[in-house]
Amino acid sequence: MSKLDAAGVFISLAICCSTPSYAEWREVVETFDGDTIYIDFDRVKKNNGYVYFWELFDYLKPTKFGDLSSVSLWETDCTPPRKLRRLAATYHTQSRGRGVPSTTDNNQYDWVYPKPKSSFEVLVDTVCRY
Repeated sequence: MSKLDAAGVFISLAICCSTPSYAEWREVVETFDGDTIYIDFDRVKKNNGYVYFWELFDYLKPTKFGDLSSVSLWETDCTPPRKLRRLAATYHTQSRGRGVPSTTDNNQYDWVYPKPKSSFEVLVDTVCRY
């Protein structure tokens, strides 16, 4: 099985077998906009030098689509310079990732490098130290 096939299997299993509404979310950072970011540390996994984690993003105000939260699976490379990319996400009209998802996004995005002193830098640093 190639690395690409293995990653696809890992992502598929992580999405279908996850239960974000019952996760033990712990607050990691509050954004400048007042949104809150949580991580489920019980589901942080290392595989082939990368760290995979689930993030819950609780919005202070509904988005333009009416969502109050999102639950995302991220892949992180903790080797400096640290980077991350989102592998999948669900968006919810209720806070804390509750209710039936209003939207599911299974697109794998490009790697991004968190800006210094940003919420994403705190998020990556926290996961990499864990």
